[in-house]
Amino acid sequence: MTVVDIGSGPGRFTIPIAKLIAPGEVYAIDVDEDSLEELQRRAKEEGMTNVNVVRADVTKGIPLPEGLADLALLANVLHDFIHEGASQVVLSNVKRLLKPGGRVAVFEFKPGLTGFGPPPWLRVVPDRVVEELRAAGLTAVGEPIDVANTHYLVIAKK
Repeated sequence: MTVVDIGSGPGRFTIPIAKLIAPGEVYAIDVDEDSLEELQRRAKEEGMTNVNVVRADVTKGIPLPEGLADLALLANVLHDFIHEGASQVVLSNVKRLLKPGGRVAVFEFKPGLTGFGPPPWLRVVPDRVVEELRAAGLTAVGEPIDVANTHYLVIAKK
């Protein structure tokens, strides 16, 4: 299995995914060099050889081959791209990376206050995420899933 973690930061999700799918590959993609260096250091400390870091501004393109990934994860990042007006560019770039039938998992903060995370005005409702995915040519699979009291998950396929 091959996973791309879009906006991976220092690897909060990358490392656990890499452990789960080993020997499959995870590509951690982020624009922040310091976060990627931290992720590389952590992966090395844990002896993980299936984590690949890619520095890229996903609003401008992702330097990976078309049809590489079985799954793309966007964890706590799509709201930023929506508010920047870049969600369709990002989702088109993500779609290009997916194999036919590949999936996208969008993990986002629920609207309102949760005690941490982005301010309420920056959060998006699940229906908006589904609309953004649909506009990018991706098909939502099932209904949004509540995750704890703070997040929801929307899954779509290519």
